[in-house]
Amino acid sequence: RVAEYAAAARLPYRYWLADSWWYYKGTPARGRPGGGVTNWTARPDVFPRGFEALTAATGWRVQGHNRYWDATTGYARANGGRYSFLRDRGSGYALPV
Repeated sequence: RVAEYAAAARLPYRYWLADSWWYYKGTPARGRPGGGVTNWTARPDVFPRGFEALTAATGWRVQGHNRYWDATTGYARANGGRYSFLRDRGSGYALPV
């Protein structure tokens, strides 16, 4: 509906911001409000047809955002992934390096 409204109102939208609510997160550490990213893929309960379907329907590109990486992210080499991360088990955070 947003895309239809934008087209009718001649609003030149080209991108949409995917904030921190659509991807897989870890368990919150020490009472934090939410875990960090474990897998930066669209969850099927949020986007049943994925980002690709939304992009195809609107023609808009996605600007992705996340709060922080979780120490258990599958992207980290220490967790079987392909990338280097500094992981802090105490806070639950990770930093790609």
